Amino acid sequence: MHQQNLIPLPTTNFEATLKFNFFVRFELFKIKNKKVRLFICHYNLKSYSPIFFSIFGIELPSHISRSSIKRQSEYLAGRFAAYTALKSLGENLKTLNVDENFAPRWEKGIHGSISHNNTIALCVISLEPEHKYVGVDIEEIITTDVCQEIKNKIIFYKTEYKIVKESTQPEKAFTIIFSSKESLFKAIYPYIQTKKIGFETSNAKKIEDNCLHLELNLPQSKSNLIHLNSIRSHYWKYGNNVSINLK
Repeated sequence: MHQQNLIPLPTTNFEATLKFNFFVRFELFKIKNKKVRLFICHYNLKSYSPIFFSIFGIELPSHISRSSIKRQSEYLAGRFAAYTALKSLGENLKTLNVDENFAPRWEKGIHGSISHNNTIALCVISLEPEHKYVGVDIEEIITTDVCQEIKNKIIFYKTEYKIVKESTQPEKAFTIIFSSKESLFKAIYPYIQTKKIGFETSNAKKIEDNCLHLELNLPQSKSNLIHLNSIRSHYWKYGNNVSINLK
């Protein structure tokens, strides 16, 4: 999903919820002639209250109710983004269940992905069979210290080290690789149904035109389950964040 292909849509139908001050602003986009939506909501962690789950008609799972206020807030915003994106496509989903790994279990024919940080939650929904691999991730630029701390878990190949080394903004390049791999994992997870697949199964080859080219190398037992090899992961700067959307 390239940023220039996104067409803004009105959010008037959803703005009544802004009066509670938890949600600050909404954005809704479509792709021309496609049943694909991107919904973005900005939220205020300091205004959160657990009662918002019932006010917005969203189920509060027991494992989330026992978690931190931050986790409850991002879960609420993420689910709201998912339900709103679905409503804009005429799908009135009441509950988005999770599997044993706590990943969203989308209904048949619905391909979706959710991401969030401390102030933004977003969801991409596709009802198009040809756009069934959907993955989205939003990340603040990873600091130099954190890059050094986690790099051995994220980048594994010479091409990836080269991308970071030759970049004029190495932290941004590293963040793009990390976020692209995260998006790719989200996109293929519904078909491989395991979290035992690591980031070493994807190789970032090059960056060009706000697009990271990846090569997927799954174990034989999983590669037969999906039909992806070379992948283009589009990214764009969104405020102080890098937003990644898999195509």
